[in-house]
Amino acid sequence: AGSAPVGIGAGADGNMWFTDESSNPVIGRISPSGAVRTFTAGLEHGSLPAAIAPAPDGNLWFTDEGGISAIGEIATGAPPALRSLPAPAGSARAGQTLICRPASFAPWDQLAPAAPAFGFDGDRWLRDGLATEVRGAQYHVRSRDAGHRLACRVTATYPAPFLTTAVGRSPAVTIRH
Repeated sequence: AGSAPVGIGAGADGNMWFTDESSNPVIGRISPSGAVRTFTAGLEHGSLPAAIAPAPDGNLWFTDEGGISAIGEIATGAPPALRSLPAPAGSARAGQTLICRPASFAPWDQLAPAAPAFGFDGDRWLRDGLATEVRGAQYHVRSRDAGHRLACRVTATYPAPFLTTAVGRSPAVTIRH
């Protein structure tokens, strides 16, 4: 009685989470069995939690439209999406090929992210921190790359109900002649 739920989102922990802007605002968790638990710790007097969404850190982030507008975070106990970084392998010399060893991602509620879910997902090579035109796990090192630093970035998106994108960027290697 008296509740005013506003937003709902899937948590990486397998629960559904919601915001409630009632006179006693809360963040709530609904388990797969239907058990409801509410949380108020960290909510200021006059809080109005609204939108809520899962994030790559495994937690949920929410907006607060109350007297002091803010963004809040609630820990779910789920692991962060990114378990290990990708890594370039091979010879960092002109004329050779580097391979991007894949990143590993944690399953959330038994779902793994899918690298080709969206056009921005997958492997992308970076030169001195800026995206190159090269996509895919292989990079054919050119002479013009000498003296520059190459890294690979892997982007993967968890499928519905999460629709959360996680990114892993490898350490860079300096290209030699």
